[in-house]
Amino acid sequence: MDLDRLNVLIVETGITKVALAKHLGITPQGLYLKLKGTNDFTRREVSILCDVLRITDLKEKEAIFF
Repeated sequence: MDLDRLNVLIVETGITKVALAKHLGITPQGLYLKLKGTNDFTRREVSILCDVLRITDLKEKEAIFF
């Protein structure tokens, strides 16, 4: 998982991490742990992240999440 690239996309999109956590249905603390690599994102969360962050390219999805 490319957490650095994911964090860059979050900043580029301009969404706050609190708002992103709400989209994912998790707490901001839960999101923080996932962005640190302590916990993994679920498939559902990856799908939501791709929608919210406008990640449409399959190669980019694979590079970031797998």
